[in-house]
Amino acid sequence: MSKVTLRAPQDSDAADIADLFNQPKVIAGTLRLPYTPEKGVQEWLDAVGPQKRMIIAQADDLAVGFIILNRSTGRMSRCGDLFIAVHDDWHGHGIGTQLMEAALDIADNWMGLVRVELEVMVGNETAVRLYERMGFQIEGRARAGTLIAGELVDHFIMSRLRPPPVRRAEDAEANP
Repeated sequence: MSKVTLRAPQDSDAADIADLFNQPKVIAGTLRLPYTPEKGVQEWLDAVGPQKRMIIAQADDLAVGFIILNRSTGRMSRCGDLFIAVHDDWHGHGIGTQLMEAALDIADNWMGLVRVELEVMVGNETAVRLYERMGFQIEGRARAGTLIAGELVDHFIMSRLRPPPVRRAEDAEANP
């Protein structure tokens, strides 16, 4: 297996991500529609702004997975949501774990997010287990919430909560 590295997105990733979006398992396991064009992916990449962080998993000079952490705004600015996808040929190689760990590090240590949420298809047991290992819990079930191949299927709403960092009074006095 090739070494996987994590990095920031580049404009040259659009073709690889379009290919990734069009993989059968990605289409079945996410809310993406089939036949995503490269141009649409490039526009989507260009729209990644300051409230979002995207991390690319690269192997063999290809983007084989990615995760987006999107920070909410206003009164929900301590919340964020995740979207993750891994190329069908790279499932089972730990890429999802690496991407989740990197995104949650940013959520916790750089954005100070208290709540991170995601949605996952009920039948996607591998993804549900990954999210549970990362501290996510199922909060709800959207019945008939997603249309996949002409069939309405349920998806879970999952979240990970962590208490906000609190500065102790003695620390504040020592470091005003």
